[in-house]
Amino acid sequence: MKEILDLIFVGGGPSTLFCASKLDNKINFLILEQGKNLEKRNKSIRNNSSEAKSDILFGVGGAGLFSDGKLNFCTDIGGNPLDVLSQGRINKITKEFFDKYSITPLKAGNSNVKIDKGKNLVFPQYHFGSDRLRAFILKLIRPFEDRIVTNCIVKKIEKERELFVVYVNGAKYKSKKVIIATGQSHFDFPTEVAKSFGITITPAKISIGFRVEAKMDNLQKYFDIQYDPKILFETKYGQVRTFCSNPGGHVVSEEKFGFSTANGHANYENKTIYGNFALLLKIYGKERIIDGCKKLSQDTNSKLIVENVVDFLNGKHSRKLQIKPQHNNYVTGLKFEKYFPSEVFEGLKEALWSLIKIEPGLTKSILYAPELKVLHYTLNVRKNSFESVEVPSLYFIGDSNGNIHGLWNAIMSGISCAEELKNEK
Repeated sequence: MKEILDLIFVGGGPSTLFCASKLDNKINFLILEQGKNLEKRNKSIRNNSSEAKSDILFGVGGAGLFSDGKLNFCTDIGGNPLDVLSQGRINKITKEFFDKYSITPLKAGNSNVKIDKGKNLVFPQYHFGSDRLRAFILKLIRPFEDRIVTNCIVKKIEKERELFVVYVNGAKYKSKKVIIATGQSHFDFPTEVAKSFGITITPAKISIGFRVEAKMDNLQKYFDIQYDPKILFETKYGQVRTFCSNPGGHVVSEEKFGFSTANGHANYENKTIYGNFALLLKIYGKERIIDGCKKLSQDTNSKLIVENVVDFLNGKHSRKLQIKPQHNNYVTGLKFEKYFPSEVFEGLKEALWSLIKIEPGLTKSILYAPELKVLHYTLNVRKNSFESVEVPSLYFIGDSNGNIHGLWNAIMSGISCAEELKNEK
C-alpha cells in the first residue's frame, strides 16, 4: 500500500471501536481485525458452526462488546485503572457516556453481606445483554465501517525511520502511529510487539478457575448481593474472585489458541432458569497454566470438564451430575486437579466453602473447567494517552497494556486515547 496512514489499529474490539468513534474525520486510520465482520460472525454463532467457539472471541466488536456486555463502574476492579487513567478523565468519560447512550446504572448492591475471609465490592453496574449488542455495534461503526479490514492477521510490526510498517497477509501498511488493541483474544501479541521493540515488560499474574452453574432458585441469595457480585477472597494460596456473573444466563465454550475455556453470557430479555458465574484464582506462572489447559483440551477433544461442586470439594469423581448442564460441550469422569498446580484447586476450594455460607444452594451446582483470564505482561504507558513511554507513537489500549482489563476499562482507554490524539492534532 503506497498511501501513508495517520494511524493503524491492530484489533477491532471495544477499545478500538470507541477510540475510532471519537477521532476527527481528518485522521486517516485503518482497523485491522483478525476475525470476521459482524454478519458472518453472527451467522457462525447462530448455526453453531465449527468456527463458532473462535468467532465468540474474534471479529468486529471483540469478545466483550459482542457477548453479554457488562459494565462495572468501579476503579477497585479491572486491574489498576488509576495507574493509567486520571480520576478527572474517568469522571468526564463516564458522564459523557451515560448522557450519550442514556445509561441508567443498575441499583447498587447489598454492602451488608458478611464475607468469610473476603470482602464484597458494591458499586453501580450496567448490562447491555448479548441480544442487544449486535445492533449497538452496527450503529457504533457505521461512520467508519469502510475503514475496517477483516480476516486480517498481522504478522509483525517494524519501524522504518519515522514510520511503522505493519505486515499482514502478504501485504504491508505504513503509518505514523500504531495502536495495539488485541485484548484477551490474542494475549501474547502485545508482548511479542513489546519484545521486538525492546520495551520493558513486567510479568503479570494469570487467573484460572471454573464457571459455576445452578438453577436460579439455588443462586438467589448470591444474586441478591447485586447483578454481578464482585467478591474477593484472600486464601492461603492467593486472591480468588467472583467474575462475570449471569443471572438467567447460559454457559458457552471459547477457543483460545488450541484449547477450550468456559465463559458465560446473558440476554437482556429471554432469560433462562439458570445462573452462572466464574470463580478465578490469580497466580504467577502463565506458561504452566496454559500448558495445563492445552493438555486438558487434548484429553477431552476440546471439551470442558464438568463436575458437581460437592464432589470437587470432597475430592470425588462425579458419577451423576446434580443438574443437566445447559452447555453440551463437556465430559465427566476427569478431574480438574490433574492438569493444574495443587495451589489452584486448594485456593478455589477455600473460596467455595466461604461462598456456600452465603448461598447454601451452591451445594446443588456444577462447575465447568477450565475458565481462564490472561493478564498481559504489564507495559509502561503514559497516563490517559496509553502511548508507550519507550517507543513514541506506539500505543497499547484495552487489555493489551496489562494494567487494566474488563469491558468498561477497555472502553475508557479507547475514548481517552482518542482525546489525547485529537489534542495532538
